[in-house]
Amino acid sequence: MPIYEVELNGQNFWLEVDGVPRRMGFYVLRYVDAKSPQEASQAAVRAIKSHESLANVLNERSDPPKVFAEDIIEVSEEPQADEVELGLSFYPDDEDE
Repeated sequence: MPIYEVELNGQNFWLEVDGVPRRMGFYVLRYVDAKSPQEASQAAVRAIKSHESLANVLNERSDPPKVFAEDIIEVSEEPQADEVELGLSFYPDDEDE
């Protein structure tokens, strides 16, 4: 089965930052085995849903966060754990700033 590198972009995540609710976004890479790029995208999104940084999302049901694949590349092999950092890279997601 092919291995894919999937770059995810999370948007509209209300999280507590320094004691204050803030709208945040993030980027993250995930490597997944999948039959197609579409399946790779779905597998990567599932893989980050349980990430500890997203455990306390403050969004109301009427304003859900979103995660989507920005880039999907088939790779020959998954990099070794010490070659890539798999954490989330957060950024302020303030639409009106």
